[in-house]
Amino acid sequence: EMKDGIDQLTAWSDERFDGRVDTTAAETVLFFTEYLEYDPSRVALLERPTIDDLKAVIAAGYPIIVPAAGRELGNVNFRNPGPLYHMLVIVGYDEDEFITNDPGTRNGKGYRYDQQILMDAIHDLTPNLEAISSGKPVVIVVKP
Repeated sequence: EMKDGIDQLTAWSDERFDGRVDTTAAETVLFFTEYLEYDPSRVALLERPTIDDLKAVIAAGYPIIVPAAGRELGNVNFRNPGPLYHMLVIVGYDEDEFITNDPGTRNGKGYRYDQQILMDAIHDLTPNLEAISSGKPVVIVVKP
């Protein structure tokens, strides 16, 4: 059953995004609204977020999907040199760190990033992955 679900998602993604693996933040929103049929009011892009913006969203109980320049994150669990483009989910915070679920490593559940390091790494996908640091700072807010 799980394999069938993965195969269906892969087929939809291949058709919708011409076989590309990486998606922009806006394309990722389409996954929610088209594939999962979320009401579009439940998934939103937040452009140029601040640390306080992200904390307010998390305090309201909503997870945040973050597209990032992976190598700028400095995650010691990434295989060197780390991914050029990467997505992770912010699920909490404390005074200095964001608490994430980072699917990039087997140690990603509850992984903590310094808030400013994470903020500086937020970049949307660019046509040239080598220029990922020029991607616009945007995150995806999901209201379950």
